[in-house]
Amino acid sequence: MGGRESVAFGLTGAWGSGKTSVLRMIADNMPTPEWSVHYFTPWAASDSATLVKEFYATIESALPADVRKKVGGKLRAMVPLAAGAASMIPVAGKAASTLVEETGKYFEKSFQDQFKAASKDIVDAGIRILVVVDDIDRLYADELVAVLKTVRLLGNFPGIHYLLSYDQNTVLDVLSATSIAKNSDRALQFLEKIVQYPFDLPPLQHSHRVREVTTALAKVEATHSLGPILSGRGPFGSPVDDLLSLVPSGDLETLRAIHRLVTQFDIALTVINPIEINAIDLLFLTFLRVRYPRLYQKLPTWKRGLLWNGPITLTSGEEEPKWHEKVARALDGQVEGERVEALTRLLNYLFPAAEMPGWIGSGRQEATQRISDSKYFDRYFVMGIPVGDISDAEVVAGLKELADTGELADQSPLGMALADEHMADHAAEKCCTLLGNAVPSMNSAKAVSAALAISRRLPQFTTASRLSSASRFAGALVGLAVELAGTAESARAVLETLVNGWGLQVTVRTLSASVVLTTPPQEESEQIRAVIEDMRRRCFDACIADLTTEDSETGSVLIYWSFLDEGRLTELRNKVKEMIEDGQEVDRIAARFVSIYTEYFGESGPVEGAPLLGGFNRGEFEMVVPRQLWEPLMVERSEDHEEIEESDASFENRVRQARQALIKVKSEPS
Repeated sequence: MGGRESVAFGLTGAWGSGKTSVLRMIADNMPTPEWSVHYFTPWAASDSATLVKEFYATIESALPADVRKKVGGKLRAMVPLAAGAASMIPVAGKAASTLVEETGKYFEKSFQDQFKAASKDIVDAGIRILVVVDDIDRLYADELVAVLKTVRLLGNFPGIHYLLSYDQNTVLDVLSATSIAKNSDRALQFLEKIVQYPFDLPPLQHSHRVREVTTALAKVEATHSLGPILSGRGPFGSPVDDLLSLVPSGDLETLRAIHRLVTQFDIALTVINPIEINAIDLLFLTFLRVRYPRLYQKLPTWKRGLLWNGPITLTSGEEEPKWHEKVARALDGQVEGERVEALTRLLNYLFPAAEMPGWIGSGRQEATQRISDSKYFDRYFVMGIPVGDISDAEVVAGLKELADTGELADQSPLGMALADEHMADHAAEKCCTLLGNAVPSMNSAKAVSAALAISRRLPQFTTASRLSSASRFAGALVGLAVELAGTAESARAVLETLVNGWGLQVTVRTLSASVVLTTPPQEESEQIRAVIEDMRRRCFDACIADLTTEDSETGSVLIYWSFLDEGRLTELRNKVKEMIEDGQEVDRIAARFVSIYTEYFGESGPVEGAPLLGGFNRGEFEMVVPRQLWEPLMVERSEDHEEIEESDASFENRVRQARQALIKVKSEPS
């Protein structure tokens, strides 16, 4: 723009590529006072005629006061001629009647005459003005044509230059739908007549995208005290690398798209405490929510399949659709194959179950609080703690209370959750996962006290299986108590306390869910070995007591024999052999291997729990009494074929159940 002739520049680039920011930087770098920069906002106009009027008014307002006094009337008179409406009066801050009076004398002259007169006044003033027009690609067809025609008409005003910002493809598409240009080639030729110097804003290179995403996420990390879990790099790359490699081509390729995503992610972290979720998963899920809302809305309905990596049986017998097919359907099938595949891979990054043929996992490192974990899935969609859930922060606070005091207040959130039959399993599972946060301040005595304290709150703790979250949580505390015991004697005291509090059966079940019975022998500590030896002694004594006591509620041999080592098991076999040699009937020994169970639900609904006769456990029996020992001693009787009443769990009925099972085995080929 070194000369005085008017020049129309174009700044082109995709939506969100940073054109507006570049316009501001250009304006900030224009030398003053010799240059004056003014913005025209085409969106402010309600129709094309008003738009032309506002454009002229912008130019008039950009002129110095003395020049405006000379040129203003001429410009206002040019508006109705340029807009094609003789009644148009520009907005210049005066009453309509006054404007008509002032400009009336100019209406008799042609547009060209008015233009020449105004140009002479501007040249004499020696002014230099840059008019910036942003976002013309977002105008309707008639509005866009009006702006371009006006720039063309005023394009020879000396000293007044124009900088138009737009996405060229969009402008060409809009112009192609008008009578000016029937196709994109004609539209381009028309645009070239208006804009003499178009400059393309270059697309972001990959390194730029990495820098922008990383820098923006680092600010979010600082705001929420996350640490460099998103912006940092490890030996296998970074979450930013994963994100940019997994999003479909064309996504996150502009500054606007990048900063929109990070802003939405920041808002999500403000709504849901970062301690409650996995921030990396939330970032990827936010991308789907912002960019592909239909796919995002489908995820909760796919929960079962997303969280389960196994076959799904359909009642209709039809085959479950493949994940890439489900993704395509969620997008109405209007997305090309490459994009569907990319989105399916991104889905697999979040949910290992969402695979495509030929894939070998998602390549994601193990992490906690993943969206693919059933305990956390719902949090990502309700943006908080769902009903029936308990926050990780409250669990950690409760565990620290247990670690510090060995007790848990009844009204604490964790205490109430563990006591709630609907929340107990979920809360206990959370405790198993987060217990490591409380270990540093816990000692052996507090760990024992904590185990006993939580067992008093957990519903049906005494009947829970060893695989239940309740047993595993208590087992983790017991394991800590044993490991933290200073000596073997202190470790045995831990076992004594537990047996006194829970009884041997619950204690052994809980030990089986702890490190005490899951640590490889070569890695056992002195404390663990002491507890195991003491436990085996107690189990052996319980087996002997059961074999010598006709108590229908004992069942100790069936419960404890598997916890004996080979030495104790041999000793038990010798004891049983000695009993048989002393005249004890085999069927009365076998009765101890008939299980008893309790039924709480019948065909008509809940029933009062009562002991019922179960089956005979032959394999366990023959581990103690080999077939070659019992078979010769079993003689068939007439009553061995009578029907047995299942509801009678008395010892004598257990003897009948065992006899019938052994007689049947004896009659079959060995």
